[in-house]
Amino acid sequence: MSGIFLSVLLAFAGWSEASAETQVQTRAGLAQVTGAYTEKSVTIGGVSLPLPEGLAYIDIKEQLGDLLLLSLSYGGNACPAEYVWVHAVPGAIRLSDTFGTCSDLYELSYDSETVSVSMPSMRSGDNHNVTFVYDGKTIREEAGSRKEQGVATVAGWQGQHISMVIGDAGWEGYFLSFMPPEALADARRILNVGHNMEWQGPWLTAWACQPHACNSTRGAIAMTADGTGVIVALWEGATGVRLWGNPKGLPLPGTVLDVVAQQN
Repeated sequence: MSGIFLSVLLAFAGWSEASAETQVQTRAGLAQVTGAYTEKSVTIGGVSLPLPEGLAYIDIKEQLGDLLLLSLSYGGNACPAEYVWVHAVPGAIRLSDTFGTCSDLYELSYDSETVSVSMPSMRSGDNHNVTFVYDGKTIREEAGSRKEQGVATVAGWQGQHISMVIGDAGWEGYFLSFMPPEALADARRILNVGHNMEWQGPWLTAWACQPHACNSTRGAIAMTADGTGVIVALWEGATGVRLWGNPKGLPLPGTVLDVVAQQN
């Protein structure tokens, strides 16, 4: 067991209730947030921490013995928060790697060797929490179980984002009935930046692309009301167009045809 974490747990019996503090007292001296907007920094006992430049907000979210949890933000809505652990140890102040999903909601837990921060995944297709486990040296990322939205019929997905359909745990068996697990994983990766499911003739359908890769990826889902007709179409520049499912002889919707057209 890490000596650092042993001392932390002996020094402090539980998580503090501190939230969005700008200064706290530590064994290494006063930890405080300083600087103007986009110039925020943190000092401990007068020593500046090597944090990224351009930060608009820094909050001391939690204190657990010699450990401080900081939230960092550059402002705007793109990424409300990243996080970093600080070891406020006299003569040995240091930081962990930054981590997070960009969510500003989290839960904390710990045991004798690790501290963990769990938060929602901000990739809509992931549909689960992500836990960042810190052992005093490295941070390990662990994905939680997928959630079920409780949608029982194809029509129940009308108006829902395409990523929620492909990511739903309750519908995983449906998709795996006609496509292999590795293809489903590819679909969940690609079908993220896109549209809500809407009817096009007999098809409930939508298209999407992979975040930061919309020029080289595209995909679509189309399902008939009874679920017997279904198409999952994916295109990647490196692999071309791939199709799974059975259209039951129906004309393909425009969302799927647009994916197929990427082959040319």
